[in-house]
Amino acid sequence: MLPSESSTKKPRISGQTLAENNILFYSKVHDPHKLRRWVQPIRQLLIRRRTKIPCNIRYKLKHELENFHDLDENEYKIMTNTESFDSSVDRWDLQPNDEDFETAPPLMNLFGRADTVNLVVLKELKSCFDISQKFVKLRGDQAHEREWQNVLQEHIFTTYQNEDGGSDSFKESNMQLRWERHQETHWTEFKQSSPSGFRDGKSTLTYPVPDFTYGFPIIDTTDPIYTPYLTQRLTENFSLPTLHKLREAGVLSSPRKTLAQWNSSKPTRDQMRSLDLMCFPWAVVEVKSAAVDVSTERMCYCQAANASAAALSLREKLLLASKKNEPNPEALVIFSFTCVGTHVKLWLTYRPTKKKVVMRCIWATSLEISWGVFVLRMVLKNMHEWVNREVRPELSRWIEGARGCPKPRFFLSPDGDLVEQNKRAASQEPPSKPPTDSPVLRKSYSSQKDAAQYSQQTSRIIRSGAPSPTFSNFQSAFRGRVETNGVGCDNDDGRNDSGKDEEASEDSPDEGYYSSPKKNTKKKATPTLLCKHKHDISCKCGKKGCLIIDNEDLANGLSSLSLSDRKR
Repeated sequence: MLPSESSTKKPRISGQTLAENNILFYSKVHDPHKLRRWVQPIRQLLIRRRTKIPCNIRYKLKHELENFHDLDENEYKIMTNTESFDSSVDRWDLQPNDEDFETAPPLMNLFGRADTVNLVVLKELKSCFDISQKFVKLRGDQAHEREWQNVLQEHIFTTYQNEDGGSDSFKESNMQLRWERHQETHWTEFKQSSPSGFRDGKSTLTYPVPDFTYGFPIIDTTDPIYTPYLTQRLTENFSLPTLHKLREAGVLSSPRKTLAQWNSSKPTRDQMRSLDLMCFPWAVVEVKSAAVDVSTERMCYCQAANASAAALSLREKLLLASKKNEPNPEALVIFSFTCVGTHVKLWLTYRPTKKKVVMRCIWATSLEISWGVFVLRMVLKNMHEWVNREVRPELSRWIEGARGCPKPRFFLSPDGDLVEQNKRAASQEPPSKPPTDSPVLRKSYSSQKDAAQYSQQTSRIIRSGAPSPTFSNFQSAFRGRVETNGVGCDNDDGRNDSGKDEEASEDSPDEGYYSSPKKNTKKKATPTLLCKHKHDISCKCGKKGCLIIDNEDLANGLSSLSLSDRKR
């Protein structure tokens, strides 16, 4: 019998604790034009309208919004943090724009009936109105958090369902579109007592327990349904044996430590539950009942920031192990939803600089109006398509690169430091088995040269979305990135010529969320550190032209590299 979770109580975490670990969040809806340039297309794809709205319901939606303002004016002011009722100013998505409506009445077909697409949209909007009334009732009844969760998972944050119809729900087209969604999953790999030591002594960070976690499925190859697809690269890379071997090498994919305990000689169903067969979370959802004070809302944001930063660290460590030179920066973004009563916010979590992880609000709506329900469902559909099209193939590419690699000597901590993996006693953790038999594994990393070369390769991973510069042109490439300025274009260090943070110029971390803010000073970049150690008398490798990088140089090199706006 599989063990149950020891407790369903969620660990608490404060904004100050997050800030001490260089995890910050910005609660106001950010001006889309001031987002980093490589982030803007992601936001645009997420909020794009999938269909036109029938023009004959324009006034009904407007009337619904006016009633919402009249009934709850005070709460509306609080949730938008402004006294204006203009959603375009507040940046909350509370009503359709003019371009969202059809430009003409619906076409009539040969039978004199309205266009089918138009009828489908009308039916969907009617359903969304009924759902919005359920949320209005929950707030009026002062329902508990569990009741909010139940309605949200029934109508909004649903599980994967086969949309193609038919009896074969596991056919190839569906298998590559599937996602996992689980409720109150304990991310046990991030416990301080976990043998992985993933957060490396960051005892102030609690382990996440999101109300809902979205992730990619881990494929159990012992299931006969997957037999026709075992030779496919995507299936193999996300398979249970592959990810288990990577876990043995110190590369985590699942937020739960059950993956490390899997035994291939025993039936999987006796060892793992469905929530254990989920890897690389791509979205987290935190839910709170209608807030009676600000602290409830803040706790929701803190928990989402903690979980999304942890999910980001899983991908960053995989990227370090993969040694890929041209990572797609879009795969280094985690989505978060916070639901405080009827108020829903969408956030992006990413690392703008080496020393900082930010969770930034990019969109918000209210579930008290039918348009809010309608557009939130649309955002989720867009998100599902985007992660399958952009993120899943890129992670598969990174997994391929990491397969066969020895356990990394260094990994990226939550605050951006390269931390050397400490050796554990044999009594605490059994020695790791080689992930797979490959020429890479048979190489020796015992010499100082090999270790330095591995560190050099990992340092070239956390970099911009542009093609990785070689050592010969690194200085000129880096100089070009630093000198690129202008409206809508963020530098790697997030500053413009005047020294003002372009993203932070829109807002700043909410007051009281962190203490003792450090003075943000711009340090002079020293990219030459990465290439100053040419072969000399101090090198013992005996090979001409080798590059030696010590730990200090490696850290300095990483501090000068981050995601940029250059095209891949």
